Parts: sequence; structure tokens; C-alpha cells
Amino acid sequence: MALMVAPASAERYELVKRGKPGESYRYSDVPGGVCEAYEKNLARFADIPYGMACGRKLDPALGFTRPTWEKLDVLQHAELMRDIYRKERWDTFRDFDSRPFLERLKESVAHGMVLEIARVDLNGDGKMENLARVTISSERSCDPKEEIKHHSTGRKPIVIVDSTLSKVEATTLVKDDVFLYKGNVYSDALYGFGFSEEVRRKQGRDAELFLFGFLRYGAGAKCKFHYNAVPRNQPDSKGGSKP
Repeated sequence: MALMVAPASAERYELVKRGKPGESYRYSDVPGGVCEAYEKNLARFADIPYGMACGRKLDPALGFTRPTWEKLDVLQHAELMRDIYRKERWDTFRDFDSRPFLERLKESVAHGMVLEIARVDLNGDGKMENLARVTISSERSCDPKEEIKHHSTGRKPIVIVDSTLSKVEATTLVKDDVFLYKGNVYSDALYGFGFSEEVRRKQGRDAELFLFGFLRYGAGAKCKFHYNAVPRNQPDSKGGSKP
């Protein structure tokens, strides 16, 4: 019996519909809504280790899709990129660089910066908005085991831009990729607690995944999921125990 392998379902996301006493969390979805559907979606991919920490997969059969992204020439949209730099305060959190902005931008492009645009109806008012996302570097590969240890940083800033694609109208707050469900736009963000046994035992889980609904000037959390990896002290195939 000590050689038994943990079942595939041991790693799972669990939808949280009620917060603990004293928590500010409030479940804000309707029965049969996107949160329950997304719980089913996450269960479809429960065999992928570390909770799909580098990006969640979607099952189209459940009604989930992604917007179509069009890649733009970063240097031809330098005015927009300058505004994104200002709104995201990228220059505030880096060492002072006195070089002209265009020169710095060319260097970023050389290191893999990508600018993409998608047209979506963000808040269900029937009007299409331009959603822009910036991938900082395409060279950095994501290690899910390492990613789930850390607080989500959002490697792809997403903003709403005007019709001329030259100015930021609003930041969305949520920095992960977006997806569609029944015509509405959502995003999720993973917050890991690391692999410290003491911290994980205190939290009672390995990570939290929040699902956000987009608003015109931001995003509101609709629900969250607790992610639990293989249970503590679960025997593995070599007779040892999972950490």
C-alpha cells in the first residue's frame, strides 16, 4: 500500500462560494454562471501539474474562447508605447536612463517586446474597445514549478487604447491573459504561497486563483478558487512522501 500512486484528481481547484469570517471576499456570481463553468474547465485539465501556473487552458466545449490578437509593429506605435510606459510607470521602477525614448524602445524590441491588439466588448454595452497587451520579453520561458511559488506579477500588461491606437484610455488592473464566456470578457490571476510547508499548512492550500470580470475602468473579482496539490505526506511511486 505504501507504493500506491496519488490519483490524478489529487491536484485540483475548488470554487470558494463563502469566505471565512473576517474575510473581505464576497462571491459575486449567479448560479450556473461563469465561475461554476470555469470550475468545470479547470477540472478538465487537472492532470497538468502545478495548477497550470504558466497559464490556464480553456475547453471550447464549455463555451470558453480567447479573443483574436493582432500583432503590431512596436516602433510604428511608439506614441502608444510611450503612453503605456507612463501609465504603467515603467520608468519609475527602473534605473534612470537618459537615452531618448525611441532608442530605449528599439532595445526592448530587440530583446523580444511584443505589442498586440484585440477588439472586444469589455463591459457588454455593444461597443467594441481596443484592448492592447504588451509582452515584455518572449525569451523568458515559464517554469510552472517556480511560477506557483510566487505572487502573480502579470508578465503581459493589458490596457484599453483609443480608436487611433495612440493613447491609453484606461488600465484594466488585471495583468494576465483574457478570455471570453458567453460574450463577456474575463481574466484570472494566480497567487502562489510557495513550497514552505509551514506557510502552506497555515493557508490550507497551495495557491489562490481569482477570476475577474472586466469593467470600463478596471476589473472586479467575481470569485476565487483554492488550489491544492497532492495532499501532504501522500506516498509517491518510489515509496517516499510528497512534499
